[in-house]
Amino acid sequence: MIGASQRLRVAAGRGNCFMPIKTSSLGIVLLTVAGSHWAQAASPPKLDELLTQAELHAPRVVAAKAAVDAAAASYRAAGGWANPEISYSREDIGTAEPSRTVELRQRIELGGKIGLRQQIASAEERKVQLALRQVRHDVRSEVYRAYYDLSLSELRIREARVGAQVAQNFSTVVEKKLSAGRVPPVEAAKAKLPAILANEDLHNAERLHGVAILKLEKLIGQALPESDHPLPDLPRPPLPWEKVAEHFRQSPQTLMNAAQVDIQMAELASQKAQYWPDLILSGGVKNIPAASTSSRQFGIALEIPLFGRNSAKVAGASARLQQIRADTEAAAINSELQLQSLHAELQSLVERIRLYQETVIPTAESVYQIAQQGYELGRYSFIDILDAQRSLLTTRSERTSLWQQYINQQAEFDRLLGRAGSTSNQ
Repeated sequence: MIGASQRLRVAAGRGNCFMPIKTSSLGIVLLTVAGSHWAQAASPPKLDELLTQAELHAPRVVAAKAAVDAAAASYRAAGGWANPEISYSREDIGTAEPSRTVELRQRIELGGKIGLRQQIASAEERKVQLALRQVRHDVRSEVYRAYYDLSLSELRIREARVGAQVAQNFSTVVEKKLSAGRVPPVEAAKAKLPAILANEDLHNAERLHGVAILKLEKLIGQALPESDHPLPDLPRPPLPWEKVAEHFRQSPQTLMNAAQVDIQMAELASQKAQYWPDLILSGGVKNIPAASTSSRQFGIALEIPLFGRNSAKVAGASARLQQIRADTEAAAINSELQLQSLHAELQSLVERIRLYQETVIPTAESVYQIAQQGYELGRYSFIDILDAQRSLLTTRSERTSLWQQYINQQAEFDRLLGRAGSTSNQ
């Protein structure tokens, strides 16, 4: 196992010493190298294992778990009674010894205040638990994207090598024709330019590959073994919209919005409960040494809500409830529209990637082989072979770009649904 920085230097070194493969048929080389870009490594790291490792390593998950523990403690505290009060007093009544009084007071909350505090704390606890689920999905979404970004970087390296091989072999063919006096020197000079550019593309692809490794290693908190990270043969199609809507209704974000409404409803009820004053019970003993007597005392205190009835706070809580309900509805509409847009884009991307892999690229490869063979036999011009070469490399680059769009959109789509990193559409 080597670190990502070491692999970055090795990759750059491989680019610097690129040597063309000599063969009598460029078409055989093209098909062999191009077909190998979907080959699976002997033991590539499993995506599910990386997702689990990232969840254990991510500081955001640790922080979210701590928030859950804090919310659970707040719920326990919300059910507690007020502490009793004990007082001691001395009263000088003109006798040799002053009288002494010991009194115990206990506040009794009326109007269901304790139950409402627990209701608020319970909704808060449920919200942070859902937030923990969402954080985990966010982390999984990042790892899913980083994993397949690494896969794409490996694909780009393979495609760059194919492009460099195509350009180099074409330049070799032109050099042979130049030696035979069948082409002017200017064509031989022009034929070298694609090879130079193709090698530069290869160097850039290898540098980006090193960056992709570093990103994934940072997310999982450990070095990756030396292996390939293959893309699937074809992207998985999105869920039917009926199932998408069902998943969305149960997603952490949707449930968090509902929990926020519940919190505010309980807060409004709590403010209304403040209409009820608290009852204070007291009991004690008064000792009068001069009379050698003692007396028992019992009292009840009740606040009279004459000047303040908490009306302003009730009105404020009611207004905030309306605001949260409106914000929740707006967020739900926005998320649903975003999901619909992503769903349509994913369907289009799946179809286009399938078209490129099954039809467009094989056709471009066939055209290039025909053009290359025809050019060697003098049936096609220099421009024809350049055009066929450019079309082949462009279609392969476009296919990779489509894969990149698909991975980004799928990661965001699954994150919004609360199923990020899922490997199946069930």
